[in-house]
Amino acid sequence: MGKSNKSRRVSDGPPKKQLPGKAVMYQGLCGVHTNCPTCGKKVGKAIMWEDNSILYCRRGCIPKKAEAEV
Repeated sequence: MGKSNKSRRVSDGPPKKQLPGKAVMYQGLCGVHTNCPTCGKKVGKAIMWEDNSILYCRRGCIPKKAEAEV
């Protein structure tokens, strides 16, 4: 009735899902705002999501990429 000595490696777990975009802090200067290209929301200061050098207001606004055909 002892403890098992099996150790679990981090790499043994299920692969993590790759989410689109990278979180960046956007702060417009002197009242300058940016618009989300998908929903049109005006943003002056917020954490935004960058994908291919385009800023989106949330991850849901990032368009889904077509999967590569095999």
